[in-house]
Amino acid sequence: MTIMREDYSPYPDTIVLRGAAAGSDGITVTWRTDPVAETYLVYRRSSPSGVWTSLTSTAVDGQYLDTTAQPDTTYYYTVVGANGQYTSLSKNETTNTIPAPAATI
Repeated sequence: MTIMREDYSPYPDTIVLRGAAAGSDGITVTWRTDPVAETYLVYRRSSPSGVWTSLTSTAVDGQYLDTTAQPDTTYYYTVVGANGQYTSLSKNETTNTIPAPAATI
């Protein structure tokens, strides 16, 4: 079933990203959920003008843990809300880097 807004639009709003936090398990991307979106598509790229790569199309609950992120690499993330065949019309992005491990002496 497609959920619609009061204005009868089935499109989710632009997803507002809250941030990307680096941790020992990877980078956790968080966003404000949209009541019309049934799922979220999370994309990543490793340069500001690079090609977006899909990480998942089944994220829910306003967060996704990217366990494939490598240390000392900056990643750019964006999230799109989806509702059946409808997706949010525009994107914004957030970025973070997992610090390189400390050198051992």
